[in-house]
Amino acid sequence: MRKTVWRTHRVDMGHRALLLLLPLWISVFSGSKESLGEQDLSQSVKCPVSAAVDVVFLVDGSGSVSRQMFKDICRLISAAAGAFQIGENNTRVGLVQFSTDARTEFNLKDHLTRPALLHAISSLSTRGGGTNTGNALNYVFKNSFTEEAGARTGFPKVLVIITDGESTDAVEGYARLLRKMGVKIFVVAINNASKEEIQLMASTPHSSHIVWIDHIDKSHNEERNLITLVCTCVDEQLNTLISREVVEPASNLQVQEVASKSMRLTWDASIGDISAYKVQLIPRMADSKLQDLYVGPTQTTVIVRDLAPDTEYQISLFALKRLTPSEPVTAMQKTEPVQVSLECSLDVDVKADVVLFVDGSYSIGLAKVRAFLEVLVNTFNIGPDKVQISLIQNCMDPHAEFYLNTHHDLNAVVKAVRTFSYRGGSTNASKALNHVRETIFQSSRGSRPNVPRVIILITDGQLSDDFEDPATRLRNADVDIFAVGVKDAVRSELEAIATEPVETHVFTVEDFDGFHRISKELTQSICHNIYQRQLLQPKTLSFSEVSTRSFRASWEIDVNMVESFLVRFEPADDADSHYMSMSVPGDTLTALLPQLTPMTRYKVNIYAQYEKGDSLPVTGHETTLKGLCADNTQSPTETDEVRLVGGASRCAGRLEVKEGEEWRAEWFSERDLKAATAVCRQLDCGSVLSIEAGSYPYKVQIHCSDSVRLVEGTNMCSGRLEVKSDQSWSSVCEDDFNLQNAEVVCRELSCGAPSVFKGRLYGAAEAPVWMRRFQCGGHESALLDCGSSQSTENSCSAGKAVGLTCSDPDDVRLVGGANRCSGRLELKHNGEWREVDISYSDWTLKEAAVVCRWLDCGAPASTSGRKKSLKHPVWKIIPDCVQSESMIKDCVVWTSGKSSSLEMSCSESVRLVEGINVCSGRLEVKSDQSWSSVCEDDFNLQNAEVVCRELGCGAPSVFKGGLYGAAEAPVWMRRFQCGGHESALLDCGSSQSTENSCSAGKAVGLTCSDPGDLRLVGGANRCSGRLELKHNAEWREVYISYSDWPLKKAAVVCQWLDCGSPVSTSFRDLSSMQPMWNIITSCFKYGSITKECVRGSDMSSKILEMSCSDSVRLVEGTNVCSGRLEVKSDQSWSSVCEDDFNLQNAEVVCRELNCGAPSVFKGGLYGAAEAPVWMRRFQCRGHESALLDCGSSQSTENSCSAGKAVGLTCSDHVNVQLVGGVNRCSGTLEVKHNGEWREAASTYTDWTLKDAAIVCQWLDCGSPVSTSFRDHSLMRPVWNMISSCFKYGSMIKECVQGSDMSSEILEMSCSDSVRLVEGTNMCSGRLEVKSDQSWSSVCEDDFNLQNAEVVCRELGCGAPSVFKGGLYGAAEAPVWMRRFQCGGHESALLDCGSSQSTENSCSAGKAVGLTCSDPDDVRLVGGANRCSGRLELKHNGEWREVDISYSEWTLKQTAVMCRRLVCFSPFSASKRDYFTGRPVWKIRSSCIQHKSMMKECVLKDSFSSSSLEITCMELLTRPNVSLSPSTDGVSQAEQQGFWVLIGSTFGIMCSIEPQYQGGSFQLMFTSSNTAQNYTLPAVNHSAIFLFSAADHTHRGTYTCVYHNHVWSRDFSSVSQPRSLAVLAPLTELIIRVTVVLLAMTSSITAICCYYKPKLD
Repeated sequence: MRKTVWRTHRVDMGHRALLLLLPLWISVFSGSKESLGEQDLSQSVKCPVSAAVDVVFLVDGSGSVSRQMFKDICRLISAAAGAFQIGENNTRVGLVQFSTDARTEFNLKDHLTRPALLHAISSLSTRGGGTNTGNALNYVFKNSFTEEAGARTGFPKVLVIITDGESTDAVEGYARLLRKMGVKIFVVAINNASKEEIQLMASTPHSSHIVWIDHIDKSHNEERNLITLVCTCVDEQLNTLISREVVEPASNLQVQEVASKSMRLTWDASIGDISAYKVQLIPRMADSKLQDLYVGPTQTTVIVRDLAPDTEYQISLFALKRLTPSEPVTAMQKTEPVQVSLECSLDVDVKADVVLFVDGSYSIGLAKVRAFLEVLVNTFNIGPDKVQISLIQNCMDPHAEFYLNTHHDLNAVVKAVRTFSYRGGSTNASKALNHVRETIFQSSRGSRPNVPRVIILITDGQLSDDFEDPATRLRNADVDIFAVGVKDAVRSELEAIATEPVETHVFTVEDFDGFHRISKELTQSICHNIYQRQLLQPKTLSFSEVSTRSFRASWEIDVNMVESFLVRFEPADDADSHYMSMSVPGDTLTALLPQLTPMTRYKVNIYAQYEKGDSLPVTGHETTLKGLCADNTQSPTETDEVRLVGGASRCAGRLEVKEGEEWRAEWFSERDLKAATAVCRQLDCGSVLSIEAGSYPYKVQIHCSDSVRLVEGTNMCSGRLEVKSDQSWSSVCEDDFNLQNAEVVCRELSCGAPSVFKGRLYGAAEAPVWMRRFQCGGHESALLDCGSSQSTENSCSAGKAVGLTCSDPDDVRLVGGANRCSGRLELKHNGEWREVDISYSDWTLKEAAVVCRWLDCGAPASTSGRKKSLKHPVWKIIPDCVQSESMIKDCVVWTSGKSSSLEMSCSESVRLVEGINVCSGRLEVKSDQSWSSVCEDDFNLQNAEVVCRELGCGAPSVFKGGLYGAAEAPVWMRRFQCGGHESALLDCGSSQSTENSCSAGKAVGLTCSDPGDLRLVGGANRCSGRLELKHNAEWREVYISYSDWPLKKAAVVCQWLDCGSPVSTSFRDLSSMQPMWNIITSCFKYGSITKECVRGSDMSSKILEMSCSDSVRLVEGTNVCSGRLEVKSDQSWSSVCEDDFNLQNAEVVCRELNCGAPSVFKGGLYGAAEAPVWMRRFQCRGHESALLDCGSSQSTENSCSAGKAVGLTCSDHVNVQLVGGVNRCSGTLEVKHNGEWREAASTYTDWTLKDAAIVCQWLDCGSPVSTSFRDHSLMRPVWNMISSCFKYGSMIKECVQGSDMSSEILEMSCSDSVRLVEGTNMCSGRLEVKSDQSWSSVCEDDFNLQNAEVVCRELGCGAPSVFKGGLYGAAEAPVWMRRFQCGGHESALLDCGSSQSTENSCSAGKAVGLTCSDPDDVRLVGGANRCSGRLELKHNGEWREVDISYSEWTLKQTAVMCRRLVCFSPFSASKRDYFTGRPVWKIRSSCIQHKSMMKECVLKDSFSSSSLEITCMELLTRPNVSLSPSTDGVSQAEQQGFWVLIGSTFGIMCSIEPQYQGGSFQLMFTSSNTAQNYTLPAVNHSAIFLFSAADHTHRGTYTCVYHNHVWSRDFSSVSQPRSLAVLAPLTELIIRVTVVLLAMTSSITAICCYYKPKLD
């Protein structure tokens, strides 16, 4: 079949309707002052061609409007109407003039060409009279937006009112009627128009629907503003309007060419006039993404890609006419299971360099990893000209098992993979990734240029070091990274390492047995990506025409063999959102992306599709604009009115926000450049010049520039230049801008001198572009103070809009020191030099290094705080903000008064760059104001000693060329001649180098050791006592404020002191305060040095005491009680041979390390040892307190192989318990630490069900059920716990932070006898039951729905959604061999009866897995519907609002909530403050993910005065209820109801907009004495309920409820209730009235006859 393509350059109406929502592209030109007839309409503002609308102008022609004013009004109308494409199927314009009465000048249907319309406008004349605006609105309501006048169904309706005075009649009611009709009302208010009256008429928000004009004859800017607003609102309305017209569907939908991740769809075209097709694929499997694919109106086939393998999809094909869909044509199809592609092995052209990157820790299962790697390797065609393989182990020192050029055929690689052994120990991903980049991907190791490079990383735990930067460098070097996580691997870390898209580059399995489940899909993804890299991909992705609901993507490509392009887009910040796609012909390099969400950042991928497959994508991001028109639907942050008051201009002063009718001062808790930028933009001001937040009440002062701004930059002093003139912003053309102009702009923005300026530096510009040439002298204070002349360019392309980078101003210095690189840190801000305050923040050598770099000094040497006798003004800054790419002015928070200052020093002439700490890196020397690297051949040990001493570091441990990367020119060409005693490198002599040149790879790198400035004093030996630190030449004790100090941190200190394993830590109170060194515990890591971790000086009475073992340690283990045993003798550490070690020896070691009894010990358990190996046999009896107290004898072994070095695992002490509960698995959490039982608290960290799960596991209980905090009346000593430490494999002793006083204790409960393991959350997993103190899996055949209901209820979860064998992996023995017999009402599974299973055995794969749904524990209240309002959570049986204080809430969390509430896409989220506090549930927002459950994310009971408000789009639209057209009697539609005649046959019709196929309608009838329900299936999205012989029993209220089963869930949507009245027929009514009148006449006659005789 010949493929039909959709060409996006067609301009027929159908195509314009598909594009729907062309963005707002408005080119603003100078307004013309010529007469209407002479005006050049081509120079006016234009709306997009898709902006088809019915617009009526209501024009004031009263006596207050002069002839000239009316002529100017007509000119404005001509410009506004002329902005649209006029035509029968495009925009239609009508006009009504009003004064005392109203008159139609012309209707919507009268003038359907632009010339005719403009002629009609120019022929108008004013009528004179009064100003009855209300009457005119009523006239428009009745006459203008009718079918007779030419109004159309399904088109946006706009009314533009132009008036100059106050109405003599009421306007509000008629304006409301029009708005309820769906009419958007804009008001142009001239001169003295009443503000209150104008706001009563206009749609909201008023800022987007009212244009104020003081002088109509000079209103060119207001004209443009009006047209901009109308165009934008039409664009938004087009995205929400759905016509009721019938769209003919396509037919004969066929599914062909089904594969594991793709399928081809074909269909017969719709016979109607349509604008596009939409293909929707809904997966019938959890966690798979819904996909929407748009194709052109002439296309009848498409290949759908990126589907989930082995998954059934419901496929719906809609024909679209504008936004109106047809009835869907549907099909069901299941994708194929994954099969390994043979492309990698059969295609002789496939080349790749592949590195297998494996954890060297012994938590990884060796045999299973080997088997997994063998499957991968067998996929490739191995050879020096084909695919090459290397294997790297990630251990403390990364090790290459073999390089890319080591093995040249498949058999050799397979043999190497089968025989490699683990090296064990801890991992260092950062170092290993750098090793791959610097050592493996080198030509000497077999790496080839222009060949795809791939890394396959396999890990089973958390990556504790800083891996992001090395991974980014590899990806930037075009290395494709795949990440495989096992067991405890952290998915977020895997995603941070892997190449995008993560769906095809990140794989996770529950255990090592799960490798086989992903091996096929992984190998296929790898092969596919290798092949993709050989196909030319698109490039230079750019965006334009950005509006609220759409934007245009454009790209380039260097070949013409592309069949088509696939454009894929999705919200960038919501990983769980579904994505949309468009198919674009291969000869088209642009596409408009429709149906987007306002104010949302989108990720866009463009793939080139060839006959052989798809290329890699070019990727970009763009953000849609804020909606202007929606009535009260924006979040408060988008519509808040803000102002700056008390400043020199409207763009400077104190920030205030309007709440209701009151203005209040706004404040920031810390520096927020993004918020300040938003304020400046909302006020239509320029760039942020300064932000200043004073002390209480924290009033924020913001200063924005008036007329220039830099946008899309990396900081306040960079971006694309825009200039403001005539109230609009324009970009500046590169050709009209020079250095003097740049100097003026940088000065105006309080930045330093310009460092670079050029076109497209910060992206292409949108129109308009400033078309004048600036002529600055360079001395002016503002750009608009410069002269200018008409540009010599006729036009300026978007890519030539000038971008500017100003250097950081000379606003930081060190004063009072020995040189310019040492002294007190001072900062110039707002024109004033002050010292710097960093109170309550971290300031370490890392931050000091940035300042040294700013000052062009060397490496940081020291930092300290100095107290002064008097307070003085300082600038408070945030150290976290101080980064190499930031500017110091970005980091100022506010001004304050302090009596301390920050002093620091940098080296003057040497520095180490690109290192892992301040004492390592590539050496650079400063001479003649420039920095040069040093050649390896000109540097020796004495030189290295001098450098390390100069930098305040320890002795050099290693130095060699290329150690920290290759250098860029220049390279220092002199040979240093140091004696080793000098204090600075430049104090050494030097001579001319003997080398003529030095290659970049020989630039010397240097690693200095830690200077040995840590000690333990006052203890039993050098490995125990108070921790003291030497800093700035002074020994002090250590103070840790609000920080953790668990055994893991202590282990680093023990290693630095060359002691053994950590045994204990504690805090002790002194009688008085004393000076201490305040340190940052998070900085204590292997590879760091102590001098980097000092925060500064402080006063404290609490000291840290700790102890390490003196002569034994366990290394390379998973916790402090496991690892390879080493013994210290003669100041060196030796491993112990397996043959010389027994159980009694192991018991002594475990006791010495304060651990539990030994659980396992054997050779090679934690890796092979390096020499030396202890060659004596220990002879312990088991009661000794230390291993070296035991006797020993000469070993009988002459030697011990490295693989026989003994590894030891000690169990955890039984040092945690739950007390005071109904059983041992519930109650108050108590911990035994340092021999003392205390209650547990979590003062400074969070505590959720995930943390509780670890405690349940330690106690051998089941799954966690609840956690809560309870307050006591009195403070008491507690053990403060670090919840983040609680992980599988950790020990309770590692997680105790220290002693504390608290009145708040932690209570929790676990299930007693059931648990779910290996699941994705607390309510899913493989079921295990406890009996006789052991856990057993349950066989699928012995488990049913009633049993599942009981388990889910017992665990506090919702109803079971799925249960089956093998759902969460195979079980290990034992398996429970009894059949449960639950009724479904029991509270616990073991309360159910049971009988002997009929099965003799149960295979491991039949162990039942269970997924319980999330309990109905979240809701939105107080909103317009069930999908909007305040977020409330039910926890521990109580509904409360949610507190997200100190936690970030993003669109991603909102999307999860909307999905959980069975609503559609997220719309907005905002925080609302109240005057009084109330009980709330405090939650951890980062925990809220697609697979998590709300109960897992609750931190604690709290008290707050704020709430979180969320708005989601409803999944189902609201149904309509109406009288059927078949109703016999006369019916009358009223505002809220109908009436029918007695005895007539009538029908109630329920209908809903087309969204999903099928469903049913429920009609609910209620009256004063009865209630009834009727149900019918939905046919064509409607159902008619017929009633015969209407009588008074039918009088009441009718409500329609639509039900449908979508996405494996049941949904409902309820209509507005409508009342029905039943009236008598007219003839019957006449007879009844006649009878009543006759009766009344008879009565009166009788009365008269009775009384007349008496009166006589």
